[in-house]
Amino acid sequence: MTDILLNDIKEFYSKFGFDISHLQDSGQVLEFVKWRADFINEELEELYFATEFNNEPEIVDALIDIIVVSLGTLHLLKVDSLKAWTEVHNANIEKIPGIKATRNNPFSFPDLIKPTEEIHGYDWKPPSHEDNLGLLKKCLN
Repeated sequence: MTDILLNDIKEFYSKFGFDISHLQDSGQVLEFVKWRADFINEELEELYFATEFNNEPEIVDALIDIIVVSLGTLHLLKVDSLKAWTEVHNANIEKIPGIKATRNNPFSFPDLIKPTEEIHGYDWKPPSHEDNLGLLKKCLN
């Protein structure tokens, strides 16, 4: 499924000529990321609006649009999204179920918490993306 999603993103961005290779410095790259964050927020607002009016098709559409914009942003930034996904998944799967008192949880799903050596016998490691930053490397200089 990942190949299908990534190929669709590449086809879409190629068809419409989306390219950010002209961004020359870290400020421009960060401004692009902020612009995309606003776009994701717009889609998130559409999701909230759809839930407010019980519009199931728009709920699905908004959720997919959030994925499209997010995956597309990673693609434009030349980040290997599958590698990044795997890093996050591997870190998440090492978390343990627990309760996070600061999070409202009316559905009784377990919160995922980061284990510690002192309490759980091993230390959780966050995902590492340092070797998969694509154009975001420009922002580190």
